[in-house]
Amino acid sequence: METFEINSIEELEKLSEKVTWQYFEKLVAFIFEKNDYDVKRNVVLTNSDSKRQFDVIAKKNNITYLIECKRWKSRVGVVSAIQDAVEIHLERGKFYSELFPEEQTYPLLVMPLQGMPENHQDVFIVPLLSLNWFLNNN
Repeated sequence: METFEINSIEELEKLSEKVTWQYFEKLVAFIFEKNDYDVKRNVVLTNSDSKRQFDVIAKKNNITYLIECKRWKSRVGVVSAIQDAVEIHLERGKFYSELFPEEQTYPLLVMPLQGMPENHQDVFIVPLLSLNWFLNNN
């Protein structure tokens, strides 16, 4: 098993940009786990006629985050790619809410970008480096 030593924000940023998407998802799940969330990765849910896949589902205190981890190889076209990802993730969130109407859900996109979390059409877009801050301030 490959291990990574992280001693600074800069090392975390470089790592998040270099690792495979599977490790990126594991890293996101790890941050939620370290914040005492019950975490499941690569969850596939079905209803009578369709199914949806979720990268990470994290639950704590009656709150459920539906997390989509996004990494693009190029910065070209990222704005439109984010808009597309938001629309797709909103549909996934609706699908989840229909299966589990009693849960308070929040769709979340996590990406290896810098900056502060933003909200687009009720989907939080959180840079990996701000994820811990986001979880402790929302």
